Amino acid sequence: MLHAPLLPARGEGLRYCRHCQDSIAVDLFPNGKQRYVCKLHVNARARQYRQAKQEENCDWLRAETKARQDPHAVRLAREWNMCCHDRKVFDQRRIAIEKPQLAAVIAAADPLCTGFFHAVPVNPREMLSNHNVVVVVSKVRKRLLRKAGDGLFGEYDAIVTALAQKRAAAAAKSPQHT
Repeated sequence: MLHAPLLPARGEGLRYCRHCQDSIAVDLFPNGKQRYVCKLHVNARARQYRQAKQEENCDWLRAETKARQDPHAVRLAREWNMCCHDRKVFDQRRIAIEKPQLAAVIAAADPLCTGFFHAVPVNPREMLSNHNVVVVVSKVRKRLLRKAGDGLFGEYDAIVTALAQKRAAAAAKSPQHT
C-alpha cells in the first residue's frame, strides 16, 4: 500500500490504524494526541523497546546509554540546550557556536566542571558565537536573561561590562605562571 486510505471523520467513531491497516473503533486508540496506531501496537512497540533494553544488544541503545553515562556529555548537552533556549529570549534565529567550541569556552572558565557556569552573548543583539560569548555563573545568567526578556539591553550591557572589568582586575592581581 503506497499511502493510507482516507481517514474517516472523528465523529464517526472510527480511525485508521497503520499497523492493523484497517479502520477500527476510536476507543481502541490511546487517549491524548491523535495517533494512527492502536493501543495494541503501541504496547507491542513498548514491549519491544523494553526487551531490547534488557538484552542490550542494540547498537543505538548502547550508544544512547553510553552518552547518558558520560557526565561531561550530559553537561554539554544541557548547556547546549540552555543556549538554544536563551536564543529565543534574545530574539535570535539560531546560535553560531558549535558544541566543541562551547565546551572549550566553558572549560576555560570552569576547569573543575562544576556545572555552575553558563554561556551568554556579550552583545545580546547578535548571535551567540565564538567571538560573542561570555561565561557567567547561574545567578548572573538568570539576571541577564530577565533584563534581555524585558528589553533592558542597556542594563544587560552594564552588567556584562562590570563583569569584564572585575575579571580584568582579578587577572591583573593574580601572578602570571610561565
